[in-house]
Amino acid sequence: MKNSILIMLSLLMVLFGFCQSGETVWMHPNKGQWEDIILQKIDLADGDMFVTRKGMTFHFHNAGKISHNHHHEKDSEHEHDEVLKGQVIHYHFEGANFTNNTIDGVLAPHYDNYYLGNDPSKWKGEVYAVGKSRLPNFLPGIEMMYDGEMDALKYSFLLQPNISPQTIKANIEGAEKITLLKNGNLSIQHRFGIIHESKPVAWQMVGDVKRNVEVKFVLNGAQLTYEVGAYDSNLPLVIDPSLTFSSFSGSTADNWGSTATPDDLGNVFGGGIAFATGFPVTAGAYDNSFNGTTMPTTVDVAITKFTANGASLIYSTYLGGSSSEFPASMVCGLNGELYVLGATGSSDFPMLGGYDMTYNGGPAFQKYTMNYNGSDMYITRFNANGTALLSSTYLGGSQNDGINENCVNYNYGDFYRGEISLDPSYNVYVTSSTLSSNFPTVGSGGQVYQGTQSAVAAKLNPTLSTLNWSRFISGSGAEAGMSIQIATTGNVFVAGGTTSPSLSFTSGYSLLSAGGLSDGFVTKLNGANGASINGTFIGTVEYDFAFFVQLDVNNDPYVLGQSTAPYAITPGKYGNANSGLFIRKFNNNLNAVQWTTMIGGGTGNVEVSPTAFLVSDCFDIYLAGWGSNLNNQLGVGNGSTTLGFPVTSDAYQPLTTGNDFYLMVLGNNASVLKYATFFGGTSTIAKHVDGGTSRFDKQGRVYHAVCASCGSTSGFTTTPGAWSTTNNSSNCNMAVFKFDLSVIVPLINVLDPLICYPDPVDFQNLTVNADQFFWDFGDGTTSTVQSPQHFFPGPGSYTVTLIASDSAGCYQADTSVYIIDIGDFQGGIVQPTDTLCIGESYQLQASGGTNYAWSPALFLDDSTLANPTATVSGTTVFTVIVSDSCGVDTLSATLFVYNDNPTISNDTSLCIGSSAPLWAAGGAAYSWSPATFLDDPNIATPICTPDTAITYTVTITTINNCVYQEQVFVNVFFNPPIPVIDDTVEICIYTSETINVSGSDTYLWEPSLYISPQNGPTVTLSPIANQYFICNFTNACGTYKDSVFVVVLVPNVQGLGDTIICPGDNAILGATGGVEYVWMPTTLALNTEASLVQVTPEVNTTYQVIGKDADGCYDTSQVVVQLHDVTTVNTDIKIFAVVGNLVELSAIGTPPGGNFMWSPPDYLTCVNCATTEANPDSDFSYEVLYTDLNTCTAIGGVQILYQPSIYIPNTFTPDDDAFNGLFRVVPINVRTFKLEIYNRWGQLIHIMTETSNYWDGTYGGKKSPDGVYTWKIVYYDQYEKPLLRAGHITLIR
Repeated sequence: MKNSILIMLSLLMVLFGFCQSGETVWMHPNKGQWEDIILQKIDLADGDMFVTRKGMTFHFHNAGKISHNHHHEKDSEHEHDEVLKGQVIHYHFEGANFTNNTIDGVLAPHYDNYYLGNDPSKWKGEVYAVGKSRLPNFLPGIEMMYDGEMDALKYSFLLQPNISPQTIKANIEGAEKITLLKNGNLSIQHRFGIIHESKPVAWQMVGDVKRNVEVKFVLNGAQLTYEVGAYDSNLPLVIDPSLTFSSFSGSTADNWGSTATPDDLGNVFGGGIAFATGFPVTAGAYDNSFNGTTMPTTVDVAITKFTANGASLIYSTYLGGSSSEFPASMVCGLNGELYVLGATGSSDFPMLGGYDMTYNGGPAFQKYTMNYNGSDMYITRFNANGTALLSSTYLGGSQNDGINENCVNYNYGDFYRGEISLDPSYNVYVTSSTLSSNFPTVGSGGQVYQGTQSAVAAKLNPTLSTLNWSRFISGSGAEAGMSIQIATTGNVFVAGGTTSPSLSFTSGYSLLSAGGLSDGFVTKLNGANGASINGTFIGTVEYDFAFFVQLDVNNDPYVLGQSTAPYAITPGKYGNANSGLFIRKFNNNLNAVQWTTMIGGGTGNVEVSPTAFLVSDCFDIYLAGWGSNLNNQLGVGNGSTTLGFPVTSDAYQPLTTGNDFYLMVLGNNASVLKYATFFGGTSTIAKHVDGGTSRFDKQGRVYHAVCASCGSTSGFTTTPGAWSTTNNSSNCNMAVFKFDLSVIVPLINVLDPLICYPDPVDFQNLTVNADQFFWDFGDGTTSTVQSPQHFFPGPGSYTVTLIASDSAGCYQADTSVYIIDIGDFQGGIVQPTDTLCIGESYQLQASGGTNYAWSPALFLDDSTLANPTATVSGTTVFTVIVSDSCGVDTLSATLFVYNDNPTISNDTSLCIGSSAPLWAAGGAAYSWSPATFLDDPNIATPICTPDTAITYTVTITTINNCVYQEQVFVNVFFNPPIPVIDDTVEICIYTSETINVSGSDTYLWEPSLYISPQNGPTVTLSPIANQYFICNFTNACGTYKDSVFVVVLVPNVQGLGDTIICPGDNAILGATGGVEYVWMPTTLALNTEASLVQVTPEVNTTYQVIGKDADGCYDTSQVVVQLHDVTTVNTDIKIFAVVGNLVELSAIGTPPGGNFMWSPPDYLTCVNCATTEANPDSDFSYEVLYTDLNTCTAIGGVQILYQPSIYIPNTFTPDDDAFNGLFRVVPINVRTFKLEIYNRWGQLIHIMTETSNYWDGTYGGKKSPDGVYTWKIVYYDQYEKPLLRAGHITLIR
């Protein structure tokens, strides 16, 4: 910048980093999905960073650590008691309250969608991250700028001329300790570690000349300012600090990637091989020297431990001897100790305190240009800082171990597969492959070595000094052990591949091979001794192989594997039909499949090689794999690619060249696709894994090792600030990446937006996917309640922070911020001073608000006014809620009313010529009007003698000078009553009838039974027999009696048709005595409103009919329908027969004693026998009708099938001993066939077309060597339909 000062402050964040990939640190802008105070959000490994209107806020938490410890189920008391903790550190700049919009630039190529909570106004789509952001006038005369383009996030202050740098004052809040070091650096300590901020540097551009300017931090308590030396204050000034954050190994030697695993803190171990000196080792690491040779080529294991953000190395070391070795699998143990499983050809491989300290390897071999002097399995244990071996052991026999030489290597790198796992006590479990018949077997789980290669499984103690048990998993072909997992019960599950027809499984879903190129298998072993419990094949007549087994919280196993066959996808499961990966879930005993799905591009080929697999405690499923042309060149398959794979709209990398990694998350039990993305960049350079396994943690983070960018310095995605962003070797570099696939979205809502001190705030927690919460209320107090109620200490604005995490470890913790304002409010009310007369009005008065709510509103003209008018009849307390945008208050006022009680006599009646007394009370003076017919209108008790009906009004004046008026009505009768009443009324029995009478002043009924009420002109009658009711009609002139006769009608409805029927038959039911009917239950009858109905009951049933007769009366009756016992006939559903042989058909009927009839009669020896014989000349179907002694019937069926099959043995021994010396086939229901036999190089060596043909184990007149040979047969059934099978025959002399 011309004519400016630039002061640059570099901050190195040691304990956290940016969780982003690419060349730019991306800032996620707030488009309304978060609280308004937030401007930008940057993801950190252990929390979040927010750019706010007042500065910056950092949120740290230990959610990841808690989740990890939960899944290892450690026994130490302090880990069980550990709870979610967090800390918030604010950089609040004095005087800052940015109210404008940011000016953003450098849009990211990807965007995010935010659907937060159930408020659509918070849903924001296509929110692109930005690489630059400017905050004009952040402080008076000062612009703040953020820039993430140069592999780091920088924030800068641009000061206009004559603006002092001392204007910038950062108050650091929430830190445990802030120290300004002697070297000028700043140290900010929090409960999870230390943030180091390096010493600032400064310079000024004057024209085109860069002029350095002295600058340093000034720390006063918790306030940070900048002291700048001499500079031209008439020119702009820029103060510019920066925040630094997958990675190459940085090796200058050829370095391939194989396996990765995390530690408890989220740091990452990457393991591979190095071909020479140049692998970046760290000072004090166990082995800083390359131990192999370049001529011939040998390799060492190379292990690097990265920090959680990939920014630096914790340690890096070689591991090996004078020959070659490789790592297949790694796992982290107690206190960060690392266990490594692999194979070595070195007799001088480092050993320490192990079970077997002597090298046992077999013959030398070469693989992928690397030379091995034979191979033994090794297991090595490093200390936490990588400076020493704690223990190391060989494990093997006299032949080669730890390599998959003879089982199918469908993918590049399958040669190097195997897995190591730990139980909660850190016992070590491994699975791999062996060619040694004398591989050490210990415990009751041992099995005899068979075939050309065996899978092995073993358990060792944590120090590797004791082999607790070890066993073969072996058949007559070849087996490879790929994956091993430990159930919470202690039992062990092992998965892998096999070419054997059987594996001695005694129970399980599928006990035999399907006969394809290979099958997958999974077996359950006793964790105490390795003994076999259950096992099953997973296969078709094509290629199948199991690479991973994972267990859910119920210990049910899930298997991830490959197949070239189209597995059926279970309904309700997400899947991609006709793809190359399968996931199959079994029950714990492996004797039932719960569901199956396929994943891939739907090409019908095996597309990707699986590298990592997880079933979370929430039953979500995570998987990773790679596809590449390299796999087509060096593997068996030819369809490896990531093209066509599904990705979700929020994919990190939505496009692929076909040479990429693929990451996927499926919802609960594969019910839905939750997330899928490609990874590695869009370069066409192959990214792959050289054998070995990587891992997910239970929070859904994948830790992965890669062989990347072979022949190029780039071509694989890395993150800014990573240890190495380039491949520094002439060929390949191991890359390690860490990818979070599962998140929590913390959401805060406040139920009442208007809070007045000292009222509490009720926080509503709308977070999904979390069950642990840490609240920082911004007033020095915290809470772990899900939705807390909080009392703030006083009025003001508070920044509330919520850190949400998932104790099950299924989702990554996250942070949300909410700004709440607490107002100070005082409402007012005027207390009435007067006492009112009853019914008098009064105007109330409140003040101090914009909204008013009075109660009780019943006595007010408008309860929402500040001054409503009240009209009451007694002393009343009125309450008003006064509120405005600041707060709310509740006030009350009492309106007093005189306790007067003016009363008057009741209305009355008299006969013409009579007199009646009137009276009033409660007053000091009385005045009656009109005065007509009164003896004295000015007394309390006048006598009236009216000759017509009249209403009198009395004015009562009390001693309080309150005046009230009351009225009384006097009715005058001129004649006795004239009754008006019905003579007769009809009612249905058990019902009632209401009647009305008139002609009198009062009415009294008798008798009192079956009538209600007993007085009045309207009564309800309900007698149960014919009866008279008498009414006394009375007025002031006399009383007369009259009566009504009630006739009670009794209906008679009868149900007809009690019967017993056969199950499934119909019955006809009838009813008489009515004109309308309703039958119940209605669901079991046809035309339920007829006198005759047809029913077909499934069980013994009592039907009810309700009838209405001609008088409209109702009656109920019942009909019972019973069922005979169910008639059944049982036959064989399918019979597989041989053409030309008689087939016996038999049927059994219940109840016994009935008759049988077979149809059609063709080819039968008896058509009415329980047992008969048939001899059709092709597939044929028969039915049999059975009629029992109740004439109830049942029908059964049987199908005769002439299915073609061929018996083909799996082993023969042409050793001239006259036993099993020839390889023959036995066809059944086959017209013709052709069988071809191939050797291991794919050369056709024998053909058979007749049942008399055989193979004697020779080719070209010479004896063929022992081994496994492949056969393929095409045969034709009786309809000339061609059928194809393929399999293996083992030749043993």
